[in-house]
Amino acid sequence: MNTNFAEWFLHYDYASGCMKTYEQLLNAGLLSDFLAMAEYLLQDEKLKQPAAVLAGGVLEEHIRKLCITNSIDVEDASKAKKLDTLNADLGRAGIYSKNDQKQITAWAGIRNSAAHAKYDEFDEQQVRGMIDGIRAFIARMPLRQL
Repeated sequence: MNTNFAEWFLHYDYASGCMKTYEQLLNAGLLSDFLAMAEYLLQDEKLKQPAAVLAGGVLEEHIRKLCITNSIDVEDASKAKKLDTLNADLGRAGIYSKNDQKQITAWAGIRNSAAHAKYDEFDEQQVRGMIDGIRAFIARMPLRQL
């Protein structure tokens, strides 16, 4: 997705009332910037590992904020829930489909492989798909009451 189009889309969501607060607009812009950094690392620097970790961090932050927006606890016994648990909670609550839930699990797997130096478990094409997919997922699932 073209960065200019993504910015337009974010501003459109805000202007049309889809994003309730300026904080949501800033958060969406920051996540977009981090995905652009991941894209740069992958395309220009040929660094699939840090690109996957960065994109995975964006995904986790968005999932965590989706939980907060939809009144789903992000802590369990004063301890932050893991991405897999948050993902399952959102799926169980019907915030997104089982297919979305499975896709998020796959992206988290790529991120975890990159973070734990298991570089043969994924390739550049998968990281490219991960970045594009996360960007599309965030566009489909903005931070608002669904």
